[in-house]
Amino acid sequence: MQLTKWIELEVDGGVRGLQGPMGIPGATGPANTLTIGNVTKGENASASIIGSAPNQILNLVLPKGDKGDKGDTGSIGPEGPSNALTIGTVTSGDSPSASITGASPHQVLNLVLQKGDKGDKGNTGPQGMQGDTGPRGAQGPKGDQGQPGPTGNGISSIDKTASLGLVDTYTVSYTNGSASTFYVTNGATGSQGPEGPQGPSGYTPVRGTDYWTASDIASIEAYCYNLILGALEDSY
Repeated sequence: MQLTKWIELEVDGGVRGLQGPMGIPGATGPANTLTIGNVTKGENASASIIGSAPNQILNLVLPKGDKGDKGDTGSIGPEGPSNALTIGTVTSGDSPSASITGASPHQVLNLVLQKGDKGDKGNTGPQGMQGDTGPRGAQGPKGDQGQPGPTGNGISSIDKTASLGLVDTYTVSYTNGSASTFYVTNGATGSQGPEGPQGPSGYTPVRGTDYWTASDIASIEAYCYNLILGALEDSY
């Protein structure tokens, strides 16, 4: 049984009546769902709730806390699998960059490389081995005739121009009018050798078989001339 409280108040000159009994409790409302919204850092801590029940959002502003004490070293975990990092794409670009795709232990490294400055010229390497002779190419077209070359300087004569003792002087005359000399040293005359033994009797040559006189040769030439001349006259 609920007791009622008697209160008498004077209102506007009149007397208020007695407070009535407490009403019946209402039905239970839906449970409120509070989710975390924005969490930012700031100098002073604050919190705000936005939205209407049963769906509301809690936004927090948290100041940076003091640095905590160093924790104890944890126990060594189990050894993980070895990561296999392979090279993926390698491209050129204005700015160098690198990205890793995939999940361990199989990941791919992709690179964008910037073109570097031209390096210094390297040292000449050792000469390689001579290659095999290639096939002979087709014959090219005939070239234009070249300009005539300058007139050569030939030898026009070689003459013996002086002798002094065993030395002879020879003068070489060239076609351009110049000349040069060279010297030939002859051997000295040797002493006379001993007389040789007498040879066998010589063969007496026969005229007309072994030799011809000047008269014989003249007769033969005249005969041949007349024979040729007669043959020519017969042909006309």
